[in-house]
Amino acid sequence: MVRLESASSINTYKQCPRKYYYQYIEKLETLSNIYCVRGNAIHSTLEEFFNLDTKILSNTNYEFELHIIAHEIFKKEWEKKKEELDVLELSSIKLAFFKKESQDMLNIWLKNFFKKLAKEVKDKTFRESFEKLRPETEIYLESKTYNVRGYVDAVHKIEGEIILMDYKTSSKDKMTDEYRLQLGIYSLLYFDKFGILPNKVGLDLLRHGERIIDVDDELIELAKRETLAMADRTISEEKEDYPIQKTRLCPWCNFKDVCKNNN
Repeated sequence: MVRLESASSINTYKQCPRKYYYQYIEKLETLSNIYCVRGNAIHSTLEEFFNLDTKILSNTNYEFELHIIAHEIFKKEWEKKKEELDVLELSSIKLAFFKKESQDMLNIWLKNFFKKLAKEVKDKTFRESFEKLRPETEIYLESKTYNVRGYVDAVHKIEGEIILMDYKTSSKDKMTDEYRLQLGIYSLLYFDKFGILPNKVGLDLLRHGERIIDVDDELIELAKRETLAMADRTISEEKEDYPIQKTRLCPWCNFKDVCKNNN
């Protein structure tokens, strides 16, 4: 059976074939964690932020108003995660820490957004500037050709260029091989659906700022090679065909106990 993969499932296989087997073939339960819950809350915050009707904002005090609105949206999204957060059984101190850390990331992101906005309002109105910077959000892309799918967080179309961006709350401040493959897959998906390659792809690292790369032949070939190879790599449904690959991440794997008990 050919599965519809994602950048996440492909990177999971590359990290450890056995982990891929447990998660995507045997479909064992995976536990949530604070990083996933927090990441979802921030992603939802930015998506709703860009869906704002700018008519409710003033032309002179918009930075202050946008700052207040963004944090109100985050507060609402955090409260919507209450049941998921309760399941994690974190202390009130830890919950407060992660909430504050998330708010700090949002402040960094807003600071960088306001810098972009300031450049635009020099020769445009605030609303025109916001519209120029407003991306399409949460775009679902799927390719039967390459058996892969994914959600692109933001698609910017600015001055004739198409730029795909993915939000990251990780503390990493570099373009890792995993991130590069993910962005290559998004580029391939976009081309497969719309018949045009994006000009650039990048990460919006909420702690550090944007890291953007050109979409070139090397990036597209990487995505094609890895997506097409997955069909052959995962044709079997036998556990033995998915060897354990020990890494420094093993102690934090959802399936570490299963591996211990079955091997």
